[in-house]
Amino acid sequence: MSYQTKNRTAARPARTPSELTNLGGFPERRKPDAATARKNFMTAMSKAANSVTIVTTDGPGGRYGLTVSAVSSVSADPPLLLACINRSSPLCHAIDANQAFSVNLLSARQQRLASAFAGFLTPSENYDFRLASWHRGTTGTPGLANAAAVFECRLAKVVAAGSHKIFIGKVLDSHSSEATTLLYNNRRFGIALTWSATTGNFTGEQGSTGYQDFATNHPQTHFK
Repeated sequence: MSYQTKNRTAARPARTPSELTNLGGFPERRKPDAATARKNFMTAMSKAANSVTIVTTDGPGGRYGLTVSAVSSVSADPPLLLACINRSSPLCHAIDANQAFSVNLLSARQQRLASAFAGFLTPSENYDFRLASWHRGTTGTPGLANAAAVFECRLAKVVAAGSHKIFIGKVLDSHSSEATTLLYNNRRFGIALTWSATTGNFTGEQGSTGYQDFATNHPQTHFK
């Protein structure tokens, strides 16, 4: 790396650690203790807008479902995705035993179902598959009717990471609908808004403007 000085190229001088710490005049942040660092991390992560999914499995290990926001694509060739699930959840053991899972991307009107499979409703409603309509996919795992999208996966790899396990699945089949996708941001449900260059506003469902908020306030950044 170099820079121009009076039409001549000069080597950029190395910076000392103290110069790097105070680069640009920014104040130096003190390293927090472990409890504060965890709290800060959870608060910062709550600012990320994530899609909301219910990860399901069925087979010899049992039928389970759990609301999960830590889901991401990995590869298109071959199609792979991952889901991060807390080790304490029985879903972890079931996916290991069944070697398959489905990721059901929830639509905007399925926020109550998201709460149920996160354990936030009544004991009689929590984790109850009878709250919605399901179909059995190619892997034998439950696929949610009227979801924004469903990804049916065969388990490809499991990676242990801290309090969670990362399940990487090979997508054998996927399908989607025109439904608006449910999001989770700042510990609240909502939907993405579309910017209109004509009106200079963001527009959501049914032509409404402003942030679309579905009220339920949950204490966790990631459901599980």
